[in-house]
Amino acid sequence: MEAERVEKFRQVVSKCGDTIAILIAQGDPDAYGSAAILRKILEHLGKSVIVYYAGTVSQLNRAMFNIFSLERDFDHLPKQLPPHFTIALVDSSMVDDNRLGIGVIDPKIVIDHHRGDKIPENDDNWILIRDVGSACSLVADLAFALGVPLDKDTATMGALGISNDTDSFEAKETTDLDRKMFAALMEHGEQSDFMEARKYPLPARYYDIWKSVLDTQRFQQGTLIVSGGFISEKEKDFLARIANNLMRWEGVELLIVWAIVDDKKFVVKARTHSAQKLLGEILKRIFGQNNAGAKTWAGGAEVPLAEIAPVELGTTETSRQHFLRILIEIMCYKFDKE
Repeated sequence: MEAERVEKFRQVVSKCGDTIAILIAQGDPDAYGSAAILRKILEHLGKSVIVYYAGTVSQLNRAMFNIFSLERDFDHLPKQLPPHFTIALVDSSMVDDNRLGIGVIDPKIVIDHHRGDKIPENDDNWILIRDVGSACSLVADLAFALGVPLDKDTATMGALGISNDTDSFEAKETTDLDRKMFAALMEHGEQSDFMEARKYPLPARYYDIWKSVLDTQRFQQGTLIVSGGFISEKEKDFLARIANNLMRWEGVELLIVWAIVDDKKFVVKARTHSAQKLLGEILKRIFGQNNAGAKTWAGGAEVPLAEIAPVELGTTETSRQHFLRILIEIMCYKFDKE
């Protein structure tokens, strides 16, 4: 990382309050690893740090929480933060993110590899948004530039974040920086913990959702739209894993995997093979500016179900299946126009 950017980071941190709250909007290995490394950086620079995560811990992330005792180190995000806390945002760059549930925020530090809000940088903040495979790569680059010592757990979490978000370096977003930072982190990390976190067992429910996806497939003009049906909050991350596998489907240019979460939210995971399809703009047009975000090749959205569905969700199995069929037609119509 350039020396002037590192020095600017030091200056911004020195202006921050004594306590910095690192916020995680979307819980996944990249966000957890980024937060863990940034915490070490800020503590190295003399700050007190609290890491807050929104939502629940999914089944896919539970192994990471258990191996690294994250229940001890991370706190669930409250509905309101103390006003004297300075906010840092990792793996997200949306200042009005519905997933956080705390309204508009004013982060002084933002490190992300998604294209969210266009946050202008000034003398009092530090914004790093760069098209790489993983946010962990950006935070690790900063940590090494600052000479921050990383313990084995933090380094392993960072490597897991890079491996996860680059799909084991097969994703199109993968860069030389991702590969370099992964190698540098694993020099300090623990191989056995890395493998245990990567090779977690998948519950039977995961394959039930796969069945729903295959049963509901709609393929039109290079766009594949599938539904995972009704799932729980803890099962939400299954959608991203399924989406990554489905992108190998021959002829697919745009993939939409969606599901209804806890009968309250409409959740989408999107993928594309075409750089000409501006995924973030498409998702924001369909689902709303504050409900969606994307990198070049991958994105997602979360919307209150009432904003998508023209009818109320019933209670009988027949009415719920009818509800799903209506939403399948709505999604086909919306993406057909794109």
